Amino acid sequence: MSPSTSRSSGHTGDKNRHRRGDDVSSQASDLVLAGRHAVADALRRHEPLTKILVQEGLEKKGLLAEIVRLAHSAGIPCQDVPLKALNRSAPGATHQGVVAFAGAMSYADFDEQLARWAETDAPALVALLDGVTDPRNLGAILRSAAAWQVDLVVIPQHRSAGVTPAAAKAAAGTLGLVPVARVTNLSAAIVRLKEVGFWVVAADPRGERRLGDWDFSGRAAVVLGGEGRGVGRLVRERCDATLRIPMAACVESLNVALAAGLLFYEAFRQRTTTP
Repeated sequence: MSPSTSRSSGHTGDKNRHRRGDDVSSQASDLVLAGRHAVADALRRHEPLTKILVQEGLEKKGLLAEIVRLAHSAGIPCQDVPLKALNRSAPGATHQGVVAFAGAMSYADFDEQLARWAETDAPALVALLDGVTDPRNLGAILRSAAAWQVDLVVIPQHRSAGVTPAAAKAAAGTLGLVPVARVTNLSAAIVRLKEVGFWVVAADPRGERRLGDWDFSGRAAVVLGGEGRGVGRLVRERCDATLRIPMAACVESLNVALAAGLLFYEAFRQRTTTP
């Protein structure tokens, strides 16, 4: 079957006050969330946020009003701060006037994500990371995932970097924009994604298909291998195909974070380009 052929998904039917503060620096162990939707989603999920910074002078309405209300209800301090303080807290991120600090990262529930996909035929893009152990690469991948609208990032529970402060720093304020799930067995996760309609491809410098030849318009999952060894044999055998990124012969392979960005961009381009 080709990726343009629909794979069955099993679809059966359809007491702290808001205040202005001077101390806006985060501790080294803090994880940083930037952007109104990312912060609001974290509050709705009852993430352990330690502090929220809001740009002074912004009118508290709409989503921003909800953020303030949820923070008050949870007892999370909110501080009105100058724009430069927000830029310093989340350098390079589009924070929309809101930055939050989290003491720890809670992961998405993989089973819940699958259940949602089983109830709809909507397109989706998932990234699975096989043995990416450098937290800086993980953070960079999460930043690219946010930029190009990846729906879920899946990492194995063992032999993989987790969402640590180092990863959060590399994500440059985009942490929380894309859910991250941890699974015990990546191969089993691939099988379960196929059951809800995903076509799964592995990035491989010697892949049989060129990146631009793959159809990302439906449900697609991309597997990216860890630094040095690439995608493991057992995981690769579960995939529908392997994809290579065309490049000059003098370069054998790319850093995993760079390869992820190229793959995510191609999927995004296909999904957003008008025929």
